Amino acid sequence: MLCTSMLVGRDCSVEACALPRYVEIYVTKNGVVVDTSVVVDAFDEISNNNASSKRILTWLLDNDVTIHMPTYSIIEVLCALRNMKIDKRNMTNAFTNKYPLRCKYIDVDAEFLVEYFVPDLPYIRAGDYIFLCIANKLHIPLITNDLGLIRISSKCTFPVFSSEDAFLQFSE
Repeated sequence: MLCTSMLVGRDCSVEACALPRYVEIYVTKNGVVVDTSVVVDAFDEISNNNASSKRILTWLLDNDVTIHMPTYSIIEVLCALRNMKIDKRNMTNAFTNKYPLRCKYIDVDAEFLVEYFVPDLPYIRAGDYIFLCIANKLHIPLITNDLGLIRISSKCTFPVFSSEDAFLQFSE
């Protein structure tokens, strides 16, 4: 199991579904899937979701919640950080040293297709579909700031939260 880190602080902003309080216990035991958009927004000081992304990542860290992500999401985050005002030489350190989150990375390979792929999930772009497949297979919530994923959340059999709504739901 690899560990990764995120730059996180505190504050909030977005929409999703409301679930009962027991979800916090379920999430703490089984983890969550975190979409790359949340991690990128935590670094992006001009993002409307910056504060809420920092807040939920801090909560996940403080509560030792396992984050499930496809392995390729590391590259997505690092590519996004390249475009931000982060010292290129320290980009990997910014991503891995400040707040070590407990992450379980899932390889997207032939085994993934057999174990995780579900053809009848709501249609969305392939990269986002992988996050849906992981949340569906593990029966755990997905946290995202991607409006397309939030839009189709009502068609999912697992909860999909924005970073703001995840924090409000889990930290009650």
